[in-house]
Amino acid sequence: MARLIVPELSEMNYRKKLLEHAGTMSFHHGTVPFPEEEWPEFYREWVGKDEKDRYFAYIYCGGCEDFTGMVSYHYDENEKGHVVDVLVEKARRHCGYGSSGIRLLQDVAKQNDISRFIAPVEKGNDAAAFFENLGFTKDHETADAVVYTLEF
Repeated sequence: MARLIVPELSEMNYRKKLLEHAGTMSFHHGTVPFPEEEWPEFYREWVGKDEKDRYFAYIYCGGCEDFTGMVSYHYDENEKGHVVDVLVEKARRHCGYGSSGIRLLQDVAKQNDISRFIAPVEKGNDAAAFFENLGFTKDHETADAVVYTLEF
């Protein structure tokens, strides 16, 4: 069973592992460097903040006793709502961790009086089907993305 764990600063190495893994980041046109000197700034900005504005956690699998991915949301002024993000290790995709992560993230959001997620998906990205399967519906398009929303 999956659960969300808000990481400690010392656990940012897992985020680094995800962002710098070519297979995991293949949908994103390549890896994203996350050097250790950037960890404190990211941590200050994302972890332990007012959960009405932003939230970040790892997806943890109790059965395998390991992290499997990460989820987050943050308020976006342009979209006038909370943008959701999910990233699961390539080797652990299609096992339900992403879906579980989004559902658990909804629980956190509900506790913070948030009732709508926004998911901008780059045009042509396979993530569109993932979000549609979770009940997200197409809201609008931008030049680069299809924007999905989920009311809950």
